[in-house]
Formats: sequence, structure tokens, C-alpha cells
Amino acid sequence: MVSRETGVWFVCATLFAFAAACQTDSGARPAVLADPQPGALDEVRRAASVLVGRARVELGAGDLQRQSVVSVLPPPLGPYETHSLARPDQLNLVLMGSGCYLVHPETGQAEGLAGVDCRALNEAP
Repeated sequence: MVSRETGVWFVCATLFAFAAACQTDSGARPAVLADPQPGALDEVRRAASVLVGRARVELGAGDLQRQSVVSVLPPPLGPYETHSLARPDQLNLVLMGSGCYLVHPETGQAEGLAGVDCRALNEAP
């Protein structure tokens, strides 16, 4: 069980980290896929696997030409498991300069998407 002091310290550290992250301007803009290119989803899966640290990932439902959040589903249950409390990882598709990246919002780690064309979320198609 976590002591109250540890819990308070963790909440304060988290809020401080969040405030610091909000004040930095990385130039990243929310993005969507510009057009459905062959292999684009394979590249998104590759980058997602690097960011979540798993060899195989399954993407959740969503249209990456309309939304910039990529859901990575938890791993399937093992043969002796009946349920899981695991939640999907949420990754952000962003433009930094002219490059398209997938970013893990909790770690700040970014992975470039080679050969994938993106556009800013608020730009017309």
C-alpha cells in the first residue's frame, strides 16, 4: 500500500512535470495522414511498437485521416487469464517541421514515420 506522503509527492511531481511540458514549445502540431498510401499503417504499427516496447501491436479502431490519436490495444490475454485491467496506449500523430512523427504523451518519446505524408489536423484536405 502506498503511504499518503508518497501519494502526495507523486501527485505534486506529476503536476510539475505536466506544467513544465505545457510551457515548452516543440513546434509539434497535431496531424492526420494526408492520403491512404500503401504501407502507411504498417509504418504507424512499426513506430507504435517501438514506443510501447512490444514486438507486435494491434491498432484500435479509428480513421487516421480524421483524428490524430492512435490507440494501441493491450496485448491479448494469456491462456490462463480470464480478464485484464490493461488499458490501451494513446499515441499522438504530430507534424514537427515537415516530418510526421508518432509521440508517446507520457514519455515524450517520438518515432519518425518514414515515407508517410501527414498534414496538420486543422488544414483542409
